[in-house]
Amino acid sequence: MKTILITILLASGLAAYAETPSRLIGTWKSNEALTLKSMESTKGIPEKSREFFRNDFFGKLVVEVKRENFSSYFAGKAVESNTKYEAKKIDDNNFIIKSYDEITQDYTELKITFIEDCYYTLVSKWQFREYFCKQ
Repeated sequence: MKTILITILLASGLAAYAETPSRLIGTWKSNEALTLKSMESTKGIPEKSREFFRNDFFGKLVVEVKRENFSSYFAGKAVESNTKYEAKKIDDNNFIIKSYDEITQDYTELKITFIEDCYYTLVSKWQFREYFCKQ
């Protein structure tokens, strides 16, 4: 009986990471205007850092998401990665994306939140929103 219960608990935990939302599938591009608006409203960011981010930093990263993997690259450049991932649903608009980072050789988890045709994730040590909108 214990074996059955453990198997059910393990299976339900793994199934939670098998919920790739269909709305995530597609091509997404960093949205500079929305991201900078979030950055400007975030307190505690030194002006030198704000100037750096304002200087054509956002709006170039493209993320192509397929059912089991994603690629990321800068617009006009070659694909830089092809990474397997799993998505865990928190609610209808929030997901945790778990992937293996080849550079750090460790798993990373990233929370994304959907808002209309975009999603955002928190970036930098100041935790402002970087928006990605569907292309």
